[in-house]
Amino acid sequence: MRNLAGAHIGFAVAQEPLISDMRDVKFDFNPFNISAVTAAIGIASLEDEDYFQARIAEIIETLDHIIAELRHMGFEVADSHTMVTSLSLHLCIQSRSLVR
Repeated sequence: MRNLAGAHIGFAVAQEPLISDMRDVKFDFNPFNISAVTAAIGIASLEDEDYFQARIAEIIETLDHIIAELRHMGFEVADSHTMVTSLSLHLCIQSRSLVR
């Protein structure tokens, strides 16, 4: 799956029953069609796999760094294989040195 949030496009690959359900509700949550320019951006993104993989590696490295720094500061941070993570904020409340 790819999502080009800045261009407001994305696509999914799934089994037919799920795609059918998505078609049934698509205008309920995203009534926008894409322009020729946006379609060209989407196609170009599929053609440059090296760039896509490099960005994935960069995002993972950045998130790993953020998690390591938060843990170094004493936060309890959940392991994650996504672009988001969660952490315990009770340490912030207990220690004014972390909250300014």
